[in-house]
Amino acid sequence: MHRILITGAAGSIGTVLREGLRGRYPVVRVTDRAALGPAQPGEEVMEGLDLADLAGLEAAMKDVDAVVHLAGTPVEHGTFGATVVEASWPGTSATAAQGITLTIAAPTVTSGAPPDGDYEQAYSHTFTASAPDATWTITSGALPEGLSLDAATGELTGTPTEPGTYGPVTIEARWGGVLAISGGDDHTCALLGDGSID
Repeated sequence: MHRILITGAAGSIGTVLREGLRGRYPVVRVTDRAALGPAQPGEEVMEGLDLADLAGLEAAMKDVDAVVHLAGTPVEHGTFGATVVEASWPGTSATAAQGITLTIAAPTVTSGAPPDGDYEQAYSHTFTASAPDATWTITSGALPEGLSLDAATGELTGTPTEPGTYGPVTIEARWGGVLAISGGDDHTCALLGDGSID
């Protein structure tokens, strides 16, 4: 066997396999959408590869003898058990089974409450989450007039046009269908005559 491909090589398991398989095969090709760092001796690195891109997938699979497929987006969080079977080289019948336990943590909202702002002044706050590519939605309440939430970036921007008290407003982040844990904090915005947002 000359070349082995590891997809999802930037993840926790992929990182360990990348290190462990290096030197056991003439070439270890590693791919991920995330950063992988520089190629080590005996490695080929393909960063930024989305396996949904057929041309990219074909390039990754070119001249590959075996694939360790770890790429994917978890859609559930919790603790999962599995048995991984490692088959021996062609021509032998020996196999080895190893049980593993994998814990997928729920993504979390990492930004705090929006900061104070000023009435009739441009406002900007970006919500962030521990998971990449989160989708943001307002699930209850309403934003002050003049402000809007970008579902793709989590940016809350605009110019508040009406003084008053707004809220609570609940903003959720989802990643691959999984709801991010936010600690249950709702945010109340009060746009007062002096321009403060509390």
